[in-house]
Amino acid sequence: MISRLAELLRNTIEAPDTHLVILREELFLIGQYLAIEQVRFGDRLRVTFDHAQEATEVNVPRLLLQPLVENAIRHGIAPRPEGGEILISSSVDHDTLTVRVLNDCPDPASLDATGNRRMGIGIANTKSRLENLYGKNQHLEIARQPGKFEVTISVPVHHPDGAP
Repeated sequence: MISRLAELLRNTIEAPDTHLVILREELFLIGQYLAIEQVRFGDRLRVTFDHAQEATEVNVPRLLLQPLVENAIRHGIAPRPEGGEILISSSVDHDTLTVRVLNDCPDPASLDATGNRRMGIGIANTKSRLENLYGKNQHLEIARQPGKFEVTISVPVHHPDGAP
C-alpha cells in the first residue's frame, strides 16, 4: 500500500503543470488511487469502468475525478457494512463529453433540515473549477435514487491537439 501511495504521489507531482489532461491520464491516476483504497476495503469495494474510446482522448480538468471518487468511497461505500460498487463512465455525444460517477450509498438521503441535497466541498470545488474553465458551457448534475448517488459532468470536447 505504501508503494502504491508513493507511486500515486510521484505521478501527481511529476505531472506537467497544466490545468488539462486527457481523460486517459486522469483515469490512470484514479486507478492508482483506487488500488490504494482496494487494499483498505478489499471485497467491499467494487469498481467498474465504462469508457468510450473517443472519450478517453478528450481533455478534462486535471484531478477532476479524484474528489468525486473519494466522496463516493467516503460517503457511499465506507458507511455500508457490505460495501458497494462505483461505476465511472464517459462518453462523447457530438461536441460534449459526459463523465459520470455512480455509487452505492446508505439509504437515508444526504439531506439537510429542509430536505434539500447538500453539496459537499469536493462537489462544490469541482463545480467551481468547471465554471472557471468552461463558463456556462458546462453542467454538473447530482442525482439521488434509493441506494444510489450519481454525479454527472458535461463539458465541451477539447482534444489535446486543439482539434474540435
